[in-house]
Amino acid sequence: MLFQRLDNYLQSSHRPKLIRQTYFHILRFLSWLFFLGYWFRRGFYRFGFFQAVKLNTPVISVGNLTWGGTGKTPFVIYLASKLEESGQKVVILTRGYKRRSKTQILLITKNLSQHNWQDCGDEPHLICQSLKETAVIINPRRAKAAGWGEENLKPDVFILDDGFQHWKLARDLDLVLVDSTNPFGNRHLLPLGILREPLGAISRADLVVLSKVLDVNSCQEVKSILNPLFKGEIIQAKYRFSLIREQETGRAIPLESLRDKRILAFCGIGNPESFYLLLEKSGLKIEKKCSFPDHYPYARLDLLSLEKEGLKVGVDYLATTAKDGLKIPSNLQLKLPVLIFEIEVEIISGEKTLWQKIEQILQR
Repeated sequence: MLFQRLDNYLQSSHRPKLIRQTYFHILRFLSWLFFLGYWFRRGFYRFGFFQAVKLNTPVISVGNLTWGGTGKTPFVIYLASKLEESGQKVVILTRGYKRRSKTQILLITKNLSQHNWQDCGDEPHLICQSLKETAVIINPRRAKAAGWGEENLKPDVFILDDGFQHWKLARDLDLVLVDSTNPFGNRHLLPLGILREPLGAISRADLVVLSKVLDVNSCQEVKSILNPLFKGEIIQAKYRFSLIREQETGRAIPLESLRDKRILAFCGIGNPESFYLLLEKSGLKIEKKCSFPDHYPYARLDLLSLEKEGLKVGVDYLATTAKDGLKIPSNLQLKLPVLIFEIEVEIISGEKTLWQKIEQILQR
């Protein structure tokens, strides 16, 4: 959060040109150091100095090339729910970014109420909440967690959340998500850009999934960048609202009833503009947008400030994502209702290829 504020301050057009240029060169130098660290680490695994852990159970990795915001969590939920429906026993491996507890936690539906989101992390808690039978193991040492899970839970398949750069654990299928609304930023590595690896690393993927697609013909520019680097079929996924509910009462709200309403939209996710765009494409009128850092822990004062701003601009509702809804304090008794928008994935192109690949690894 501090870095984001500093970044916005120093890159502002109001700053003197010399300050902006100096800041750019500092970031470029740090980006070069980041690449150097990446190159050594990748090389150690590639040439056998470090060994990846190979399991007997198939591993499906869901990852990306950029720093957050590609929609991995809804896609992990989509995969796990489909595998559950087909009778597969699924275990999800995740590190639990920004969680309070440092010990390994096993989340299942039966014990979810015993663990708060602060100890688990907001995304693991949301994943478990969205599934019926799937277990979620939260541990930054995911290879170790996988070994424990294989011995104690006996799954049919693991899903490795945010796994494309986690070379410590071997995987049988690498899925890489690319956000169609902001695919590669400025194409620079962190911290100058949003890339975790050079763009060419996408050639390691088994399948590439374009996420947050509006329609099958809307991503030609992104595909023209990907096609020289990735020779396989590019899958396209659309994100849509599966449920809208009031935060306090849990009452479901039909989308149609909100068409003539005015809302203040807020969220703390990797790519907030994609949420606002989805609201607008669904026919909702956004009077004001308020973005927070990813994984932001809301306090009562934050919601009171949002309500004050909403009343000022004359909105009917505050609107946010299910991930953010987890972290809103209860019993706020706001004058403006908070609506939680739950999101699901719909594959609009390449679904047959995706599940053929998954079937192949499950039958090995």
